[in-house]
Amino acid sequence: MDHLQAQPITMTVGGAVEQYVNELVSAARNDEQVSSTVSDIRYTERELRETQRRLKDVKEDISTWDRVNILTKTPAETEEERLSEETKAMRTKLRELKHQFHFSLLRVIDTLAAEDSGWLALRVELFASKLVREISNLTIDYGVLGMMNYMDHSDDTIQGQERCLNIASRLDEFVTNQLGGDINLRDVLEKTKRRLVNDIW
Repeated sequence: MDHLQAQPITMTVGGAVEQYVNELVSAARNDEQVSSTVSDIRYTERELRETQRRLKDVKEDISTWDRVNILTKTPAETEEERLSEETKAMRTKLRELKHQFHFSLLRVIDTLAAEDSGWLALRVELFASKLVREISNLTIDYGVLGMMNYMDHSDDTIQGQERCLNIASRLDEFVTNQLGGDINLRDVLEKTKRRLVNDIW
């Protein structure tokens, strides 16, 4: 199935990545959900850093004897457990917030794409890349299919993969025809996220 290997989706856009980052940052700052999520991310990151600092200090206060003495637990060891659990919970919350942040930005981009072909092409580029990646990750177990006498279904699967890759190719062609210069939406998103979280609004 070498003919189904993923090919990198290359899109072309006019202007620098910063042009799109600046526009997305501006639109995102006016979005209430994005603003709220960014504030939550900043707060959680600060709390996580402080908790990790306290945890480090507590660990240093626990002696080797306290570690090997499993019959009793010192206040410092109890505090260590509590702070470790807090750290774990904060990391989980931070992952969830960043996931929410990502999809909030995609929603803002969808609004921009409804009015601007450049943003539409960027959105299509992300979808086309994901489509190629997912299709290329599909595998067919010919041995199992053969034993089940379902070989015709494997042919259907191959044809389906080829059709999906053809669709992705056409989407990439649309992107290339719409814009000029090398860029992809992932770069725009990552730079926008850093700007929004690190900048003072």
